[in-house]
Amino acid sequence: MNETVDNDLNKRLRLCLFFCRLGVFIVFLIWTYNKLIRPEYGAYIMDEYYLIPNVPEFLILIFGAFELVMCFLFVLGFYKRFTRGFFLFLSVLAISSPEVIRGYFKAILVEAHPTILFITGLCLFACSFMVYYLRDHDNFLSLAKTNAESNHE
Repeated sequence: MNETVDNDLNKRLRLCLFFCRLGVFIVFLIWTYNKLIRPEYGAYIMDEYYLIPNVPEFLILIFGAFELVMCFLFVLGFYKRFTRGFFLFLSVLAISSPEVIRGYFKAILVEAHPTILFITGLCLFACSFMVYYLRDHDNFLSLAKTNAESNHE
């Protein structure tokens, strides 16, 4: 009976992790697309939200290209520790920039009708954390072999 429960739980966990991985991929793919299509906006974001002025657009494009490769490695299940760690790090940056933190306070304490987009970053962080922390169990529709599969060969 316990083996049946364990198998069912494992199937459910793998499916949930896949959907979290897919969700993180979609968000970052959109952000990456934006960097590649509108690098001037990426420079604006660096200045406005991260307080890093005068970032050249070509650096935004280079980072966008790197991020695009990372997105596909991530969603396909390759280099789990590195790709998941990379997106977890970006998620932490997205929720902890000075202007975003100011936005949380403003949304909670000041505005009658707050902008909730700041809060969605917390959901992205939660999913990014989960797919990083449980990466060894995240193998549904993954092209890369898991550590468990590699150890049995």
